[in-house]
Amino acid sequence: MSTGQESILEKEMKEQKNEKDDDKLTKSILEGPIVPISLKLAIPILIANVLTLAYNIVDTLFVSAIDKHSTALISGLGLIFPIFVFIMAISSGLFIGISALVARGIGEKNNKLLDKTADSGLMLGLLISLLTILFGYLFSDNIVQKLAGTELSIEAMDYGLTYLYFLLPGLGFILVTQVLSGILQGEGLAKYVAFSMLISTLLNIILDPILIFGFDMGLAGASLATTISIMVSCLYVMSIFKKKSNIKVKWGIVHVDRKVIGEILKIAIPVLLVTVTSGVGLVFLNYIVSSISESAMNSWSLVGRSDEIFRMAGFAFATSTITLAGQNFGRGNLERVKQIYKTNVGLGLICCLLLALIYNLVAYPLFSLFSSVPEVVDNSVTQVRMLSLTFLGAMVSLISISIFQSTGKPLLGALLNFVIVILLTVPLAYVLVYQYDLGLYGIFISIGIVNGLFLFISYLLTQLYLKKLKFKNITNL
Repeated sequence: MSTGQESILEKEMKEQKNEKDDDKLTKSILEGPIVPISLKLAIPILIANVLTLAYNIVDTLFVSAIDKHSTALISGLGLIFPIFVFIMAISSGLFIGISALVARGIGEKNNKLLDKTADSGLMLGLLISLLTILFGYLFSDNIVQKLAGTELSIEAMDYGLTYLYFLLPGLGFILVTQVLSGILQGEGLAKYVAFSMLISTLLNIILDPILIFGFDMGLAGASLATTISIMVSCLYVMSIFKKKSNIKVKWGIVHVDRKVIGEILKIAIPVLLVTVTSGVGLVFLNYIVSSISESAMNSWSLVGRSDEIFRMAGFAFATSTITLAGQNFGRGNLERVKQIYKTNVGLGLICCLLLALIYNLVAYPLFSLFSSVPEVVDNSVTQVRMLSLTFLGAMVSLISISIFQSTGKPLLGALLNFVIVILLTVPLAYVLVYQYDLGLYGIFISIGIVNGLFLFISYLLTQLYLKKLKFKNITNL
């Protein structure tokens, strides 16, 4: 047999093996025990997210090491965080919209839909990516000035602007990465999505000290390290997508389908509204905190970065829920969808409790690493003590919202998030800080109250929704 024939035979055997593995995975999602398959989908994402958080901590540590007595460095970093949240809102919308669409398409065995998903999603992602970079560079000065509170120094704003300049290209690449990752997640190939995040995290940790101190780039080096690592992660996802996914990219505009883009946006826009609502709420809270004092903004920014562990854990179980509930809803297994929700809420709460316990134990030594200012460390530890357990509410709400997204009713989740964040959190924080003069404690109390409401309202609303849930095919495409 010739070398060429052997190569073709090996390729066919490999494709057959991948198809068998995919069939086994789909069967587990549709028929297997829920806890093992849910953990199989969630744990790789959770581990990658924890490593990403570890990077955020290390990154903050490197940045604070530039000048441990400066409050402007971390405050400038925190100033840009809402922009990062906004871009992640868009990319998360694409990720969840595409993964939910793919999951339901697999459940319905709608191959026509699946064939058009990749090119349509990529076209959408590339367009938004280019607009993001262009808009960011044109209006960066105005954006930073609008985000700054009355007590933030010019030095802190300059640091924020520098960080943004070098971060923008990376933010563009995130959008493309999330499109392809969304397809992999919808297929149940979560481990590859997690590995791409791992690559980005490890490379970032390696590049940080080299660029910050080795090349003496300071805060710009930290930002550039993030951008480079995101680009490398994007290249990895592209390569693994080509090898492992059964949904192929044809890289042609003729394969883009407006109806498929419409289906993606039908889920993505409400998802975007959820995260943008959170981002807008964070902008207002940032403004209130930075108007209290720069040290308050410093501690708020430090805790905000480490608090990401709860959002990341919630995201892991939410994405697992989207894949499981989406494929089962597509197949018409409505009772199994209800079981998936209850199971994942239970798993998420257990995970959140463990994280809160560890967080409280390490709070003081952790934040002492980042600042030599006693007020900053004390405020950070107080925030952890007061709020860590209330993130149980955020966990339940994220899993609840993923049920709405995977069953084609994402607007309900967006509405719930808007009411809680914009109509309750921000006004309550404003009143407690300015009317009752509670300072940072006013912020903490408002967030704690709202997180508690989030838990009960989101759970009860989702249970009511699931009782009335009916199967509906995706529009023929």
